[in-house]
Amino acid sequence: MKTLLVTGASGFLGWHVCQLSIREWKVYGTCYSKSVKSPNLNIINVNLTNFRELKQIFQTIKPDAVIHTAAQS
Repeated sequence: MKTLLVTGASGFLGWHVCQLSIREWKVYGTCYSKSVKSPNLNIINVNLTNFRELKQIFQTIKPDAVIHTAAQS
C-alpha cells in the first residue's frame, strides 16, 4: 500500500482528503494547533515551518505522495 502525507489534516479540506484517501492509501496527516483523531489515520503534530521536524517526517514515513492543504480553505 502506498503512503500519502496530507498537511493540514485538521482543516476542512485536509480532513476530507484524508477520509477519501484512507480506502487506497496508508495516510499520515499533519496538524499543529488543532489535533484530530480518526481510525486508520496516522496524525503527526508538526510545525511545518520547522525544517528539521519536516525533514524527520519525510525520512521516517517516506511518503509516495504529498497533498499540501495546510492554511487552505
